[in-house]
Amino acid sequence: MKNRRTKRLSGKRHVLVTGASSGIGKGFAEEYAKLGFHIALTARREARLTALAMELEQNHGVKTLLIP
Repeated sequence: MKNRRTKRLSGKRHVLVTGASSGIGKGFAEEYAKLGFHIALTARREARLTALAMELEQNHGVKTLLIP
């Protein structure tokens, strides 16, 4: 039997990407967005993080959550 948390998340795809403002972290964020994952993004550079979130949402129709 599934618990409430499992039931609530089943069928939804989410991922947390650290260091997402540049380099490999940004690359992972872009690849997950292409696959349709909703993404929680974290990095030290808030301006770059915000710009990436907007780009991913507009280009891939995913939802993002920023954790600066």
